[in-house]
Amino acid sequence: KYGPCDQPDYINAGLETARDIQAAVNFLTKIPESQSEHVVIIGQSAGGWGTIAYSSLPHNNVSALINMAGGRGGHKNQIKNQNCSPDSLIRAAGQFGKSEHTNMLWIYAANDSFFDPALAKSMYEAFINSGGKAEFIQEPAFSNDGHSEFGAIGGSKIWGPAVEKYLNQQLKL
Repeated sequence: KYGPCDQPDYINAGLETARDIQAAVNFLTKIPESQSEHVVIIGQSAGGWGTIAYSSLPHNNVSALINMAGGRGGHKNQIKNQNCSPDSLIRAAGQFGKSEHTNMLWIYAANDSFFDPALAKSMYEAFINSGGKAEFIQEPAFSNDGHSEFGAIGGSKIWGPAVEKYLNQQLKL
């Protein structure tokens, strides 16, 4: 949770998700059948926000971080394209960029009803202007709501090439 809509705590919400991601990485990299290096983290929506937060923390074994439509506070009062305190979300993205450790990939669809193109771009700019490293991809509109593009049938045809290119660069494939 990020707290009340009029006073959201997006930083702690992201860091809590980042702690969950780290717990998963710690567990999964100890499994004998898993690869313990060059871990790839992909998060969507609140998980994408957690991935952005995770990038700001020291993280061994992780070589690539992908944010798919990440953020918090969308659909304020159950209304599409409304966000709880977008300025707070932008400031929090800038805060995470100050200590970011791995070049990221950020992907948003043009018709994302949680994080519209202007908000997504503002979060990204705050992130990189404070020192973060990331590439921003604005995909075309997808279906009725691009926020679902990552897991939807046919979505990978749109975001797949950008992810493949990024992974080839990050993992030196």
